[in-house]
Amino acid sequence: GGGGVAGGGGRPRPPAPAATPEPRRPSADEEARLRALIEGKASPARGDSYVLQIGAFSDAGKAAKLVDELRARGFPAYTERAGNVTRVRVGPVAGRAEADAAAARLKSAGHPAVLQAR
Repeated sequence: GGGGVAGGGGRPRPPAPAATPEPRRPSADEEARLRALIEGKASPARGDSYVLQIGAFSDAGKAAKLVDELRARGFPAYTERAGNVTRVRVGPVAGRAEADAAAARLKSAGHPAVLQAR
């Protein structure tokens, strides 16, 4: 005996789960702008600029390691000293839409970010 249930064994089949809508994909234009941003080619517009804070570390070495990891993934990451902590940030990002898109990409890469206007 295989022990498996072949053909359902006369049991009613559970209803098929409802289809979940696909998440909205960015338009080609949005995607091109985001790619330029991540590759460091986008220039922020004056007055509508954001940075994304990934974390603040008392150990500057940990902050530097995270910056290296983010840069390897294509994010324009840098550190900034603030008192006795080293902040890890990504940006600057031009416009709220690009900032939100970059934040979503960071979150999907395992790095939730706090959006801050510049």
